[in-house]
Amino acid sequence: MLPPFHSSGQPYRMISKFRHMTESWIARIFFILMAVAFVGWGISGDLLRIITGSPTWVAKLGGQTIEIPAFQASFQRALSQQTQNLPAGHEPPPALRRQVGEQTLAQMIAQAALGLEIKKLRVVTPNEAVVSVIQSMAAFRGQDGKFSRTVFENALRTNGYTEDRFVSELRSDIARRQVLSAVSASVSAPDAEVTPLYEGEFEKRAVDMAVFPLSAAPEPATPDEAQLKRWYDNHPDSYKTPEFRRIKAIELTPQSLESDVKITDEELHAAYDEHKAEYIIPAKRSAQVITASDEAKAKALADQWRGGADWAAIQKAAQAAGASAVSLDGATEVQFPDPDLAKAVFAAPQDTVSSPVKGLLGWFVVKVTKIEPGKTTSFDQAKDALRNRVLAGKAADLMYDRANKVDQLLGNGTPLDHMPSDLGLVGVAGTLDADGETQDGKPAPIPGPAELKKAIITATFQVQPGDPPQLTEVQTPSTGGSSYYALTVDSIIPPGEKPFDAVKDQVAEDWKQDQRS
Repeated sequence: MLPPFHSSGQPYRMISKFRHMTESWIARIFFILMAVAFVGWGISGDLLRIITGSPTWVAKLGGQTIEIPAFQASFQRALSQQTQNLPAGHEPPPALRRQVGEQTLAQMIAQAALGLEIKKLRVVTPNEAVVSVIQSMAAFRGQDGKFSRTVFENALRTNGYTEDRFVSELRSDIARRQVLSAVSASVSAPDAEVTPLYEGEFEKRAVDMAVFPLSAAPEPATPDEAQLKRWYDNHPDSYKTPEFRRIKAIELTPQSLESDVKITDEELHAAYDEHKAEYIIPAKRSAQVITASDEAKAKALADQWRGGADWAAIQKAAQAAGASAVSLDGATEVQFPDPDLAKAVFAAPQDTVSSPVKGLLGWFVVKVTKIEPGKTTSFDQAKDALRNRVLAGKAADLMYDRANKVDQLLGNGTPLDHMPSDLGLVGVAGTLDADGETQDGKPAPIPGPAELKKAIITATFQVQPGDPPQLTEVQTPSTGGSSYYALTVDSIIPPGEKPFDAVKDQVAEDWKQDQRS
């Protein structure tokens, strides 16, 4: 799919609060039960009715219809929220419009179904409850923190609501929440289900275990041909070729657009400087440090430490002597509070108590407990990664435009192998199994970043022959951005038996392993 677009959060989503309640398993059960009831009531209609124009509704259930104007108004609001982050002048792609339309219709059907149940139960929302909810909404408060009629009217106008319609939807929403709350309040999980889950999560057991490795077992006698053939015949699933699929695919990546994007050395150096913390990682050390006011106290504590006292005992002894004993974990040289202390820590070997060292804050005795070496990646070493990072940033707008064009072409039925050559697409064709290997047992030569290859291999075994290609976005952190692909499955080669002679050695090893166990 094309890049997802996220709403900035309109203040009036409280009208849709009940939709979020459907995320709970209790509410899902409720809607499943209602869906069964739909079969009796009857539901018909689809989005094509908007295009054909003859009926005036898009869905009907229980004698109640969802009229086209109501659907269009809800659809436009939802689409507006989804496309707020689109660049100026860009129209929402067809795939996004379809997705928003389907989601909007599904939500309206669910609301209408619940509305029928509310009428059946004769649930009534009094005016006082509606007024109380409106006045409590933070989105309708003025600068004094109180409900403002002006803010309320402006907000409704901005979001395409009339006051009557907003109040009506809010009244319905309150009633829906009453029904859903009543359903969820009366449901509890049975002990027969809860107890095994609790025990599986929190129960602990102590066991004694003896391990006898198969390699320690005596070597079995060499099997004869008849034994191997019988083993082969009795385990046919162990000696089959996997299912292979022949695919065609196209890829759109920042790298495939590199010829259309100019990157200078100055930009690469600037990116290196900007992300220098990733390429120059200073060494770190953890240390236990005694700080004393004079050398004699520091030496006495050091001798006690070297004599075998543990850190807890040293801390008590330091406190009794008027000194301090603290641990400093994972600090770089500049993070130590005293330059002389830092120098001593980074010069000392690990797990050795040092001699007293004079510093600005007193006399130090240190013991390094952990050393984390630093790592420096030079500009030349990081150049390829920097190029990918800069390329992903500069190609983002171009990627978006090209992806929209490809999506439109796919929507118009253009085959993958008839895509225009000026879009920066990379074509892929070949046969592979679910592990991404060819029939020769070698990795399929799919170009692009690792994340994209993995996505294509996975999708190959989710798509069926004849399914239309769908443009899909894949996040590719290794390139610093994202990529797109679309694919079709041309044919499927089902699993088949490998000839006995081709797997004879494997059969012999499997037979021996079985004898050892």
